[in-house]
Amino acid sequence: MWKPKTKDELLKEERKKEKDAKLIGVFFFLFIPFLLTVLTKFIGTQAYRGAPLGQTLSWTEILRTLPFMFFVSSIGGILMYLTFRKYNYVSTQVCPKCGKIRPLDKNENCACGGKFRLLSEMKWVENDKIEQNLTDKATSPKHTLLGLHYN
Repeated sequence: MWKPKTKDELLKEERKKEKDAKLIGVFFFLFIPFLLTVLTKFIGTQAYRGAPLGQTLSWTEILRTLPFMFFVSSIGGILMYLTFRKYNYVSTQVCPKCGKIRPLDKNENCACGGKFRLLSEMKWVENDKIEQNLTDKATSPKHTLLGLHYN
């Protein structure tokens, strides 16, 4: 059954999304210059400073272009970070009462009488776990010491 997530779970999920967006931005920032360096040194270039395909660049030429590569990749990394931070959300809704799932819509009322909520705000909990937790709490002893139960 669908249950709302706690504030702690929502905060933890938000922090994870933020961290993932930062990692993607940093990866993009570091990956693009590395990829361009490998391509220009070992594979060659097509029209880079007039070099025909197959002609590789020297390390001096590559080092001269690295600041520009890092500048371009920093802009790309920032754009990737902003994109993943802003658009990394679930656009599906679920009704906690009947379990019906649908795409994001302005109408929040379900036909069963419940109200749709964003799937990212909900979590799935097995019925057996809920019933087991309730019976465990009802039948559990008051005190436990070294595996022995005391009332």
